[in-house]
Amino acid sequence: MRKHILIVDDEELFCIIGREWLEEAGYRVSVAADAESGLDIIQNQHVDLVVADITLPRMDGLSMIDRAHEHHPDLPAIVITGFLTQDNMLRSLNLGVRGFLTKPFLDGELIEAVKKALERTRAERSQVLVNHYLPMIHLGEEILAADHDEVFSKTLATAVHISLLQTGATHGFIAIPRQPDGGELQLASSMGFHPEEQESLQNAVERLADMLETHPRGSDILTTELLPPMTSLAVSVQGAGGRPGALVLSRPSADGEFGEEERQLAHLLATQAAIAVHHHEAAAIQHDVPDPDRTINDLAAALLRKESGHPDGAALTRLSGLARDVAKRVNCAPQVVRAVRAATVFHNLGKAFLPPSLLEKTESLSGDDWQTLRTYTTLGAERLARIPALRPAASIVGAQRERWDGSGYPQGLSSEAIPKGAQVLGAVSAWGAMTCDRPYRTALTTAEAVHQLRAGAGSQFNPEVVAALLAALGDHGD
Repeated sequence: MRKHILIVDDEELFCIIGREWLEEAGYRVSVAADAESGLDIIQNQHVDLVVADITLPRMDGLSMIDRAHEHHPDLPAIVITGFLTQDNMLRSLNLGVRGFLTKPFLDGELIEAVKKALERTRAERSQVLVNHYLPMIHLGEEILAADHDEVFSKTLATAVHISLLQTGATHGFIAIPRQPDGGELQLASSMGFHPEEQESLQNAVERLADMLETHPRGSDILTTELLPPMTSLAVSVQGAGGRPGALVLSRPSADGEFGEEERQLAHLLATQAAIAVHHHEAAAIQHDVPDPDRTINDLAAALLRKESGHPDGAALTRLSGLARDVAKRVNCAPQVVRAVRAATVFHNLGKAFLPPSLLEKTESLSGDDWQTLRTYTTLGAERLARIPALRPAASIVGAQRERWDGSGYPQGLSSEAIPKGAQVLGAVSAWGAMTCDRPYRTALTTAEAVHQLRAGAGSQFNPEVVAALLAALGDHGD
């Protein structure tokens, strides 16, 4: 898919020449003569990179970039200037500007600056994407390796939807072997197909089945034969055994082949689809899951929201590993250890269903605010309880804010009446919260956080759990 470059410059000649240079290099280009026009394009179209002159009428280019970042904080930019002052340099660096061009410059300099800015942005977004999905992927791989009968509810529609949003594909579908005999491929989910395209979709499923038979198991398929004349990427959706299915993404051939970042995302989502296949098979036997499609869509939407000031990505992966170690040290049964690790991944799930304004407050919360905030443990537990494989984690999430002295919530449980897994999660999640930045304070130092844990032993936390956590932190090098 061609990258969209926006040039904002009040010199008409440069806009004409710059557009010609970049279009010859394969980019899609829009131009604007002032900051207001540039912001209008940014608000109404997807823009991959802004190339803006600092000196513009009414609003300068750096102010425009600052305004654009209010709604598109990750939008990269290159600035153009006739003379780069120290003030403009500092402002540019604070805005995360990707490069500088000083007039006059040659076509090669512009194209090279654009290329480097896009490559740097792509690398950063790829890492963010991997970090964001890593806890879920690890949990999914653990469930698949254990070959559990009960796994996640059906997430296929969500996987296709995310794929279309993030890769620029216009059509997508997932096909899996017909159950329970693992027979011919059947369409499980699709998006982007008009009613008149249904016949083409069914033909694509049949062609996909033939391709999966002849391609090496697990390998990607990149072809124009599934939905001609579009380019299609098929990524294997592995089940517990038997024939695999596939996640297929398609887009016009003119938009180019799918790149490495897009293929990486497809693999991540195919893993989620594989988990859904396992659960779908189990759901044919068990009928006690209320509204599974809505449940998993709510869950997926929650996981994709980044809540301010809470651990996610790689930090959440480390936290779940720490919780596992603490649970083992206090002699939790193996099934409780697994539930504690899953509960740590989802411990803040309920906050995704609270008003964002409440979570972002920097001032003291009112009494009503506290009452609303305290519902997050119950909200998270209720949603996890709808998924059979995560039910053991639900009770742990629901009791994570109970206190050893009985002053916690939601039930006011005390000492050993609090589930052992929740005792562990309460201490580990408190450590995670103390050691990351929050909207109302910066992260505590390790020494300060250790002091808080010790101070809370016997009141907020089980002293045995605190001792186990401090020992585990020493083993982790924290």
